[in-house]
Amino acid sequence: MAIGLIASGSRVLLGFALLVLAPLASARPASTSADPQLRALQQLQRELSEAMQQQADPLQDALQRHATGDSIDFVLELYDANGNPQPIGPRPPQVPQEDWEHLLKFWQPEPADHFFSENGHIGFILIDLDEDGQRDLLVTVYVGGTGLFSQVLAYRRDPDHGFISTVQSEYPEDAGYSINGRGGDQQIALVQLDGRTYLAYRDSHYGQDLLTLHRPLEHDAATGFAAPALQLRYRHIHALAPERVNGDNDTPPRDAKRDAAIDRQLQHLAQARRNGKDLADAACPAPADAKPEDGGTWPWRDAGHYTFEFVEDFPVRVGDRCYSASIVSFLSSYRVSYEGCCALWVYSAPGEQIAELPLSSQRQLFEINLVSPAADTDTEQ
Repeated sequence: MAIGLIASGSRVLLGFALLVLAPLASARPASTSADPQLRALQQLQRELSEAMQQQADPLQDALQRHATGDSIDFVLELYDANGNPQPIGPRPPQVPQEDWEHLLKFWQPEPADHFFSENGHIGFILIDLDEDGQRDLLVTVYVGGTGLFSQVLAYRRDPDHGFISTVQSEYPEDAGYSINGRGGDQQIALVQLDGRTYLAYRDSHYGQDLLTLHRPLEHDAATGFAAPALQLRYRHIHALAPERVNGDNDTPPRDAKRDAAIDRQLQHLAQARRNGKDLADAACPAPADAKPEDGGTWPWRDAGHYTFEFVEDFPVRVGDRCYSASIVSFLSSYRVSYEGCCALWVYSAPGEQIAELPLSSQRQLFEINLVSPAADTDTEQ
C-alpha cells in the first residue's frame, strides 16, 4: 500500500490507502488558541451550508478548494527488500538545493534509527506549516500490520539539524499521527484557511463525517485534541443495482420476486428516514428447523468484522418465505463515489447467508453542526 498524493490542478491533498485518521495517544497537536480554528471551521460550515443541496460531496469539494498549492512532495526508496537502509540520493528535481541540504542533515546522521517502512517507501512533503516563510517537513511512513498502519510525522525547520521534532521524546512517532489503514474511512488533507495551514482530518462512518483542524507543529498537553469539530450528517437512499450478466456459471440467477420485495422495503426505509422515523416491522419468525440457541436470534446475520459496518436490518417477505436482510457499508478510503459504498446480505436462517446483492446508493447532506469530538453522535441515517 503506497502513500501518495491526490492532485487537483495546483492543489494537493495527501492521499493514503484506506486512510484512517487517528492521532497517536502520545501526540497532542493543538493550536495555542482555539479561536483561529473555530473561525476556520465556521467558515467551512457557511460554505458547506450554501452548497449542501447543489453538490454530491460538498466536504470533499471544500477540501479541494482550500488545498494548499505550495507544497513539494516526493517519495524516496530508502530501504531494500530486507529492510536495510539505502542511500537517500539523488535529489528529486522539484526539491530546491537548500531544502535538500536540510533533509540530508535531518536524515544522514543515523539513518537506521529514523523510520522503517514496510514497503521501503518514505514520503516527504516540504511545506510551511507555521507561516514563518520556511518550509517545514511532513514524513509519511507505511508500517503495515493487520491494520495496515501508516504514520504522518511533522518536523520544524532547523538550521543546525535540518528539521527537528517539536515533541521531546525518544520515539519519532510522538511528533505526528497514526493512520489505521484498514477498518476506517478517513482522509487527511493539507488546507489553508484564513492565512493558516492546517491538517484537516475527515473521520467518517456511515451517515457522518467528522472534520477537525490541527496545527501539527503546535503541541498543547493541556488541551490535547479537545478542539471543536465540524459534524456533517447524511441520509442514504439505497436501491438494488441491476443484475450483471458476466457468463459466470457459478453465479446463481437473481430471484425476481425477492428483488422486488427488497426494493419495496428499501423504498420504505428511505421514506421513514426522510420522516425522521425508524421502519417498524416485525422480525421473521424462527425457522422450524432452527437450533434452540438460534431460536430468538434477530437479525440473522453474524457479529460482523472491523472492515465494514452493519447499518440497517429488515425482514423481506416473499409469499410464505421470510428473509433477513442487512445493509453493509464497507470501510474504504479508496472510495471514489458513495454510489458503491454498500451491499445487501440476505439470510434464509440465522447465520445462513444465501446472497450478496450490490446496491446503488445516494447520499444527501442534511445537517452541519459544530460539536466536541467526544460528543456522543448518532451516525445512522
